[in-house]
Amino acid sequence: MSALTAPLVRPTTSERLLLALSRVLADHAHARIAARTARLDIDARRDLAVAAGQRPEFQAEAYLRVR
Repeated sequence: MSALTAPLVRPTTSERLLLALSRVLADHAHARIAARTARLDIDARRDLAVAAGQRPEFQAEAYLRVR
């Protein structure tokens, strides 16, 4: 009997817990990668603006200007 024709077996409780933990850890890792990429992008934009002679804009100043 091949793996394709074998009856499906339900995963055990420990296997389901390990799979859930694996998914949580993978989601967390992807979120960290996305946050790191966003920070690097913001840092690169700020460095380019400073190199071009522009004054860096701080979020607090932008917030006060909008209010």
